[in-house]
Amino acid sequence: MKKVLALVLSLALLLSLAAIPGTAEEAPTKIRWLHKAWNASTELDHFWDAYWVKHLEEKFNVEIDFGGLTPSDDYDAIVNLTIADSGNWPDLIFWNWDNYSGGIASAIEDGLVLPLNHVENWEEDMPNFSQLLKDNAYIRRALTLDNGDVTGCSHVEQDVRRNAYSGFGIRADWLENVGMDMPTTTEELYEVLKAFKEQDANGNGQADEIPMSDFKEYFLLKLISGGWDLVWDSMQIDPVTGDIAWWATVNNGENFKKFATDLRKWYAEGLFDPEFNTQDTNARIVKILNDQVGFFFSYPGEGDDFAERIRKAGLNDKAAFEAMGPLTDANGNAYTSNTDMVKWAAAEQLNVVTTAAGEKTHLILQMLDYMYSDEFTDILSWGKEGVTFEYDENGVPHFLPAAYNEDGSFNEDFVNIYALGGRGQWPRFMNWEYEMLNGTDLTLKERTLWGDVDTTIVLPPLTVTGNEAVEYTSILSDAKTATLETFINVVLGNADVFALDTLDETLKTMKIDRAIEILQAAYDNYEKK
Repeated sequence: MKKVLALVLSLALLLSLAAIPGTAEEAPTKIRWLHKAWNASTELDHFWDAYWVKHLEEKFNVEIDFGGLTPSDDYDAIVNLTIADSGNWPDLIFWNWDNYSGGIASAIEDGLVLPLNHVENWEEDMPNFSQLLKDNAYIRRALTLDNGDVTGCSHVEQDVRRNAYSGFGIRADWLENVGMDMPTTTEELYEVLKAFKEQDANGNGQADEIPMSDFKEYFLLKLISGGWDLVWDSMQIDPVTGDIAWWATVNNGENFKKFATDLRKWYAEGLFDPEFNTQDTNARIVKILNDQVGFFFSYPGEGDDFAERIRKAGLNDKAAFEAMGPLTDANGNAYTSNTDMVKWAAAEQLNVVTTAAGEKTHLILQMLDYMYSDEFTDILSWGKEGVTFEYDENGVPHFLPAAYNEDGSFNEDFVNIYALGGRGQWPRFMNWEYEMLNGTDLTLKERTLWGDVDTTIVLPPLTVTGNEAVEYTSILSDAKTATLETFINVVLGNADVFALDTLDETLKTMKIDRAIEILQAAYDNYEKK
């Protein structure tokens, strides 16, 4: 009798376990998630073999099919073919939805994309994500439409300084040679550049210094424009009025005129590379490596590399570069013109739930929401506890020795067996601490300096739709051409400064005020979200 009772109880236990979601006895739910592929690690055949993917599958008892793609596949073409097959849509699709005709809003209207907030009790399925939208206005506005629809999930920033991918580099040894401090204003920068030109800053006894250099994509000019309260070649917030303005119309055009005439003076005095408008970046780098350039646009870590190569070439054994922070204006504002500094969410690179998900939708939302949790953020950033990282006594994660090569460099290939590292394109938080672990003392200083800026004049990503989009694009295309041509010609001395006054009238004829009006309306709608 006892044996029979034990058998009955065992069967009952097995049946009860089978009814609990996530137990081994229940077959995993198959989820189709079309996603772009990449080479995650030499130790993995595919990115979906990584620990973080297996962890997701185990936790939610799912089997994820990422489409079986390879890094060499034409992903845009594959997505377009997939969308065209309306009877066989995957449950999730990652894509740059700006490529869809009419954008993400049209994809929703066409019945392809399911807005997350259209799912019953979606906030209960997604407590982390819904709270994120409430807490961060930038992310909420980026991931919702004017009608309140929540479009999908993207990677988001915990610290927007992570987007400070570029900034100013300056020769620290040249500053010492001419007895000058680090410049912080446009006026101070002018005096430093003048000293570089006149005082044999590189110490080779030749007048070969190029105080400031750029190349034909104008990366340095784009950054330096912030010192005149301008966002290069863009619509922006006018710091005087608080309204939207074209960069050439800020403060009734006075800032643009000052910027152009100042640069004209610098160029005429030989402080600006005479070939900045025609050379490519490689030609600029050759000059830097020839110990000729004192101030330039830089990516993190470039300065260390440049200095070492100059020293190895025997040109200057004291060569040293330093990161330089943003230039401040007359009122002490350190405005940035780097539009990435207001990009809290990659709104165009969305992972969306399709209407084909059906009864799996709630489970998918729960899985996506978990990807925004603290637990999964640590897994994506650091990998597997006890293998690639551990927590210290304060609960702060840090990599274990296994995450480093013998020479002390970071072994990203090994860590990526377990983690996603610094890669975006997924529902996740990007990790500032992770970024900071993978840099030298100079790169840490650069990212901090370049990220510690005032973003007040930079517009967030805005969307203009319908007939107004066509009108706006046409006006702005003409305005960009006219403005840039005038600016460069004035700087080079090919046009008189009176050309700046003529530009004012030209822009009015091109209906720049109408373009400003259209974007102002889009910005006002954005602010209401």
